[in-house]
Order: sequence, then C-alpha cells, then structure tokens
Amino acid sequence: PNIHVVYAADDLSSATETRLAYLRSGDRRLDATSRAGLTGLTRWITRRTSIELGDPVGLSPDSDQLIFHPLIYWPLTENQEALSEDEVKRVNHYLNAGGMLLIDTRDAAPTGFSSGNRTLMKALRGISVPPLQPVSEEHVLTRSFYLLNWFPGRWADADVWVAANAG
Repeated sequence: PNIHVVYAADDLSSATETRLAYLRSGDRRLDATSRAGLTGLTRWITRRTSIELGDPVGLSPDSDQLIFHPLIYWPLTENQEALSEDEVKRVNHYLNAGGMLLIDTRDAAPTGFSSGNRTLMKALRGISVPPLQPVSEEHVLTRSFYLLNWFPGRWADADVWVAANAG
C-alpha cells in the first residue's frame, strides 16, 4: 500500500487534524514499521468508530510540537540515548498536559534487568513517570475495548503496563 509520509513541520496541520504520532528513531526500518503500524491502526479506528484521523506523523522531541497529538508511540532502539534536558522538559510538558506516551521496549521481557528494561530506564531518565502496574481485568482499558478480550500485539501474553491508580 502507498503510505504518505507526514512530518510535523506544519504545526497548523497538526493542530487542526488529529493524528497518531511516533517518535522518530533515526533507524529507517524501525521508523517505517512504526509509520505502517500507526497507519493500520488509523484505518482500523476510522472503520470502527466515528473518529476521522489524519495520516500518522513522525516527531522529533527536540523540534516538533508534541502537544497536538493525543497518542505518541515511542519504540526504543537497542542503542537508545537518553533525551537531552530540553527534550525531557518537552516530554514532561506533554505528559503533564494529558498526552499519552506508549513506550515499546520491543523485547517483551518480564520485569527485571533485560536489555529492553535497561534501555527503558536510560531513555526515561528525567521524565516524570508515575508508578506503573500491569493492566488488570478490572482496568478501564480492558473494559473499554469491548471488541477485544486481549491486547493483541507482537508478543503473546506480554504485560501491558499503565499508570497505577493513585486512589
């Protein structure tokens, strides 16, 4: 399928059309996979709901406005660098304003000291991440997606982690 590549240089376009987004990794294959996955998800959402999303967009946390995007997918690379101080501020501002960051360690390892978890800890240095817990059967995400009885993805039986309930 033809995939139209959109970059977030045009903030007006991003502000007026809801789009899913991903953080560009610098790895062309990974970025193409992220774009293709979000394109498929966009098509699925458009078919199954009344939401009409624009084409997914690749973002750079140092130069693009994150705030316009309700969901940003962040696939971590094996050699993921920590974000700069300015990038950390921008990501924290995005999260504090209600943005959702979906971080993919791409290894499906359980908690502990896997390479993906070490990469995650390095990448999140300075970012205000709330305490996390695996999604339970009683969680709102499990109940909201009435068309699904599990969270499909690349790994079978891998945990999906979300912010723990403060209350």
